[in-house]
Amino acid sequence: MAGLPSTVYPMVIRRNRDAAGMERIVGDVGLFFKLVDIAVHPAHQGRGLGKAIVASLVDCLDASAPKGAHVSLMADSEAHRLYAQHGFALTAPRWVGMAFCRLERLKLRANRFDQSEDMPPQRLSFAIEA
Repeated sequence: MAGLPSTVYPMVIRRNRDAAGMERIVGDVGLFFKLVDIAVHPAHQGRGLGKAIVASLVDCLDASAPKGAHVSLMADSEAHRLYAQHGFALTAPRWVGMAFCRLERLKLRANRFDQSEDMPPQRLSFAIEA
């Protein structure tokens, strides 16, 4: 199955040729992995499919990820209860997840420069010497 870039482990569960559930793990295939796009079609919810999907993901990572790997996810609503059954723990206050939507960020930035005479920040470049 072809996946999106950075997909480490994709899965689509089908019932009668229709997608009933899906998931994928993205990462650097080294130390960082993120569970994303975990979804169960509403017609198939409440039957243990979500638990089976998460169990499959965790089994895959247990079998193939390095011992020191960092595995994370963002849980919607009360979904953290499902993930906790598979060893995931809330990270706050030790770690706090943060994110931004790039489109919203670009809109805010455009508005800021439309209302200001400031020049936009210059692009930075870095050179790493061996």
